[in-house]
Amino acid sequence: MERKQQLMQESLDEALSPHALAELSEMLAQNPQTADEYQRLQKVDEMLRVAPFERAPKRLALTIMARIAQTVQEQTQPTSEIDMATLQVAVQLVTVATLPLLVGAGYMLLNSQTDPEAIEVVIEQVAMMLIMVINVIDVMIDEAKETAQTDPEAALAMLTLLPSTLLTMVSEVLGIHEDES
Repeated sequence: MERKQQLMQESLDEALSPHALAELSEMLAQNPQTADEYQRLQKVDEMLRVAPFERAPKRLALTIMARIAQTVQEQTQPTSEIDMATLQVAVQLVTVATLPLLVGAGYMLLNSQTDPEAIEVVIEQVAMMLIMVINVIDVMIDEAKETAQTDPEAALAMLTLLPSTLLTMVSEVLGIHEDES
């Protein structure tokens, strides 16, 4: 099943070897359902290739982040005002810290969409960067939770370091260093 999906996707990406193309052709000839499925995938792929490029509304990212914050707030039952303040600060800091990364990742993905090899590399890099960011955020929030039990103000102070920590981490990974001179 996975091999069938892989062959169909690689065919749509025009990345099949002659041997793999022959394998796909044989599958399609032997199974009419698979041939129908592949034909539908080709139609969708063609529609996506000729679809006009539409920019997302400028406020879309902010609206999405606000809805995420609202959902998190509704699902989390804070035990005190300090917990609520910590949660609000954490959500706002994560939003501030990750929004530029998400915008940059979207830009990279959109600009590499014409080259299948480039998009694969970009997706890997973006995914690894986002996983790293999420892990850093998890660690910092866990540490802030532990600290909040004994010193709520220190926990809030720790969370305020989140954007600068993420910025430093990203600049190190990308090799961006400011000159001392």
